[in-house]
Amino acid sequence: MAGDDDSRMTLLEISRRHKKHIVPLLLDIQEYKKPQAKDMGFLRSLECFRVGRRGGKLLQRTWVNACDDTDYVALSYTWNPSNYEPKKSEGYLIKNRKRTMKFRSPVRNCVFRRITKYMRAMRVDRLWIDRHSIPQRGKESYKKQKALQCMDFVYKLSEHPVALLGRPLMSDRELTLLYKVLTGRLVIRNYMTKGQRRDVIETLKLLHEITSDLWWQRAWTFQENYKGGARMTLLIRHPPSCERDKRKYRIFGSITGELCINSADFSKEVTRVCLNVPSTIRLVENVEEKIESILSAAGRYTELLDESQTMSPTIIADVEKRGVAKVWDRLPIVANCCSYRVRMDIENLRNNGHSLSLSMLTMCLLNGEILNNGLSNTHVSLNTTTSMFLKTHSFDEIFSPGEEKSLTFNKGCRFINVRLTESGIITYGHLWRLNRIIHTDQFTGPLPRVRNPEGDLTQLQHQHLTRLCRQLMKYRNSKWLGQSIKNYLKGDAIGETDFNFGENYMRMMMIEVAEAVKEGKRLRLGRLDDSCKNMAIFVWEGDSTTGFIFTSTQPKKFSTENHIADDTDRHVSLEVDLEHQNLPHLYVKGWVPGICFFVGCEREKVVFPWPRALTNNMYR
Repeated sequence: MAGDDDSRMTLLEISRRHKKHIVPLLLDIQEYKKPQAKDMGFLRSLECFRVGRRGGKLLQRTWVNACDDTDYVALSYTWNPSNYEPKKSEGYLIKNRKRTMKFRSPVRNCVFRRITKYMRAMRVDRLWIDRHSIPQRGKESYKKQKALQCMDFVYKLSEHPVALLGRPLMSDRELTLLYKVLTGRLVIRNYMTKGQRRDVIETLKLLHEITSDLWWQRAWTFQENYKGGARMTLLIRHPPSCERDKRKYRIFGSITGELCINSADFSKEVTRVCLNVPSTIRLVENVEEKIESILSAAGRYTELLDESQTMSPTIIADVEKRGVAKVWDRLPIVANCCSYRVRMDIENLRNNGHSLSLSMLTMCLLNGEILNNGLSNTHVSLNTTTSMFLKTHSFDEIFSPGEEKSLTFNKGCRFINVRLTESGIITYGHLWRLNRIIHTDQFTGPLPRVRNPEGDLTQLQHQHLTRLCRQLMKYRNSKWLGQSIKNYLKGDAIGETDFNFGENYMRMMMIEVAEAVKEGKRLRLGRLDDSCKNMAIFVWEGDSTTGFIFTSTQPKKFSTENHIADDTDRHVSLEVDLEHQNLPHLYVKGWVPGICFFVGCEREKVVFPWPRALTNNMYR
């Protein structure tokens, strides 16, 4: 229903519409949470189609265990034709599931022609296509729902995810411009010749037309492209006149009439072009609007987002911009792209008249997304949409370890075991009281001699951590911590440690602290309230005043025999302000990396109070 889509309404308007404050609305929606339900059986018996002999138009049903055999094409296309495609269908025949009869496919003939040509060129003979691989009839709706829950893994597992773009190249000139974009040869600088300037303007026009095509504007194809990842291939048609130059360029493949382009490479280079266009051109011929449109459709997150940000708010905003037949489908699409373990009961939420936007916000929070509730955060505007609220209030000061991909690491910066309450967001972890500061720039003498280790850390990292251990063991209240780090180093020296589960967060933090010692940064000890010994050490840039750090880690859940686990490793290390109440009330201040030993120490229940924007009396 069109009335279900409140994504353009402000929080104030949503509150007034439902005659209730925002927090109580979130608490009501929380009751509709449900566990992730991805059926392993769907992937173990994935319906595909074998392409007939050359020129044959009969597709025969076959089944593949996608958990073991990923040599199939996962096709991404739009059910409705683009303005550049012929609409004619029913030229291809499909065998029914019982293999007793065949029927004419409603899928456009051009879709089958293009993908079967690709498959023969790539020597792949199995095709997964949602229109026929997923039951569509009403009496099989439960099978369809199970399939939709797992569809993202069809693209994630496939060795050949392929997207059919509608807008073709029209000329040799367009081919040349696209080649320059993908090879970084398009000249963009503040001072350009008339020819170079014309190239940039024409390139932006071309990219705008390509990315304005229907495939870039749909929410389900966004998911398919996102989950297809680095293997996703874009197919773009071209006229026969481009064939010779295409082969000469050697980056577009050799399929007659088609360009084969890696989607991740396309997005990366297109984003770089758009970001580098100088202001002298942006003011010409509505170029600024074209750039915004291109980046919205095909922008690469690793190029667009700061290294301290998480992707989730941007994913939500991008999914909202795209068309979808059923607006509540946005929830599973976002959940799949963000690897959310907690899902929502969409049917009952819709039937009971709940807000779609607030359901999205609730799902994000239940999956551990962190809001910046800091006491210094005075941004309290209520005249903002829910997705914009998430962008402005999501914690975005994460510092990923130097060797880790920042956005991948940041994706795991989530709370665990979340429950929403009137007071705020309840979660679990360890709360460290900060103690003595260690000035590593005052360490003297040569580095200790150590053997070349066989584990994850380098010899130099072992040397710096060994030097730190010796300093820690000089003091009674840090001796246990020094010995614990020493024991870790002993294990790493022979390639054996006790903390190598999941993403091995301990290894990352050992490296961070080793680098801090190397650079002469200050460190600060931490202890739990019920312990007299220091069991943690953090990289510290603050002063010596009383401080607290909240940490929490949890390895991702793994798939079982019957269910697929779409999850991520979680890690949180936040400096916080503390208010003592029945439960510790914590306010986010910043990200602080460090080494913590808490084996045998129970997690503590804490609450992160709501940002002030959500606690105002809004609807009256």
